[in-house]
Amino acid sequence: MYNNRHGQAGGSRGGGGGGNPFLDALEKLKDDYNHMQAQLSSQRAELDKMNAEKEQLQRHYMMYYEMSCGLNMEMQKQSEVAKRMTALLQSMLQYAPHDAQASTIQAMERAKQISLQELQQLTAASQAQQMLGMTGPMAAMGGLGGMLTALANTAASLQAGALGGPGGLNMAAIAAAMGAGLRPPAPPGGGGGDDRPGTEALGGLETEDGDDDEIDVQNDDPAGPAANGKTGGRDSVHSGISSSGNLAPTMFPPDALTDPGVPKSVKAVHDLPHGEVVCAVAISKDAQRVFTGGKGCVKIWDLAANTSAARARLECLEDNYIRSCKLFAEGTHLVVGGEASNILLFDIETQKEVAKLDTTAQACYALALNQESKLLYACCADGAVVIFDLASMQEVARLPGHTDGASCVDLSGDGLRLWTGGLDHTLRSWDIRERRELSNIDFASQIFSLGCSPTEDWVAVGLDTNQIEVVNTAPGVKERYQLHRHDSCVLSLRFAHSGKWFCTTGKDNLLNVWRSPYGALSVRASESSSVLSCDISHDDSVIVTGSGEKKATVYQV
Repeated sequence: MYNNRHGQAGGSRGGGGGGNPFLDALEKLKDDYNHMQAQLSSQRAELDKMNAEKEQLQRHYMMYYEMSCGLNMEMQKQSEVAKRMTALLQSMLQYAPHDAQASTIQAMERAKQISLQELQQLTAASQAQQMLGMTGPMAAMGGLGGMLTALANTAASLQAGALGGPGGLNMAAIAAAMGAGLRPPAPPGGGGGDDRPGTEALGGLETEDGDDDEIDVQNDDPAGPAANGKTGGRDSVHSGISSSGNLAPTMFPPDALTDPGVPKSVKAVHDLPHGEVVCAVAISKDAQRVFTGGKGCVKIWDLAANTSAARARLECLEDNYIRSCKLFAEGTHLVVGGEASNILLFDIETQKEVAKLDTTAQACYALALNQESKLLYACCADGAVVIFDLASMQEVARLPGHTDGASCVDLSGDGLRLWTGGLDHTLRSWDIRERRELSNIDFASQIFSLGCSPTEDWVAVGLDTNQIEVVNTAPGVKERYQLHRHDSCVLSLRFAHSGKWFCTTGKDNLLNVWRSPYGALSVRASESSSVLSCDISHDDSVIVTGSGEKKATVYQV
């Protein structure tokens, strides 16, 4: 029995002498560790490779991004040059022979439908002209008519290039068009010198030391005709629109700018430091008080006293921007609307709020009062035109029609029709008595401002492009003018009470005064920031503007 136990124990010890399980486990762990180290090294190498690829992709991305920004800037530059070349063409059309006018207008129309293949052909042709030299080809073009045709072809290539055609801005083509250095003859009775139509329209095209051309759209050159509030005495950047819808140059009558009631110049006599962007202005009937609307308040200024500080301040619209303020005919109350649903009525003498009218819209863009100051018309952001009875302070009607925000409003001279412009590109007229829509006119872009002539059936609208269109609204009359002397959107428009002229302001920092209705530019004044609003005194002797420079400017006409 003892021997058996001894044998079993010896056998057990003999079987364990072949290896140590603990050491085997350690060896296995070591092998696994070495394998993981090898995998880690491989992964690190892979990571380094991916980081290098990532850096390369980032460099490519930055390169493509810079190329994209450059192309966008080039397209904007070409578009601006095309616009200015077109304005120059329109300014020179009236000096050319009739056949040259027709061919130039046809070339301009072709520019709107030019194809990519035609653009490539134009680019190749202009490059060939550059190699052959400009003097010979321009001399063969034959005077002003040839120059107009060359300009039209150049404008065609520029407009097509701005729409995404290949190749960059081809300044050789512009040089070919302008190289002749021809000057249009002065009209009978007009002066010569440097007052050339269209010179200012192309004045932003500059070249310095062989660098790329830059387009200056600020229009703040102190040496230009806008610096002293005068023009060169004539303007031709305008067109008449026939009943068929085609543009044609319009000649001004001899007395376009010599009428005694048309301003010859304006002089800035007061700066009113409001302190915020001035989005709305109004002037009293006696031209002694000015009201400026900014952010959350209206300030009242006494022009006969110290204009460095406001006489009073009306808090309103809870720190929202004011878009419109209107005075009652007798000057006792002021109505204020803006980027809020409420319209406020203030007693000017007590400087207290006397009523609050709810439009139920997000904002009120424009206001108008009837001649007796009994009805208030409010253009709202939802497209509705809301009518309030100011005796009962109640809403009496709501005129639907605009499919987008109603942005501007004015009453006809006889007080029987209401005109409203909208962001839906439409101008609409309304019968005030029956409160129904009479007509609507479609435009190519949004309407930002409008005004009705107080003496005739003319309505002028300022568009979000650089255009102003003046429409004769008399029944059966199809007469219309298109004006082009702004470089950006037309933000405000107001007719003089005499009906002989109207003024416009824009994002291009300009105040323009036009002869009504055909648009001879009689006065131009430049400010240092966008001019957002304007108003004219009852005797047409004072113009007030509000600007993004946080001030209002008072001009003596």
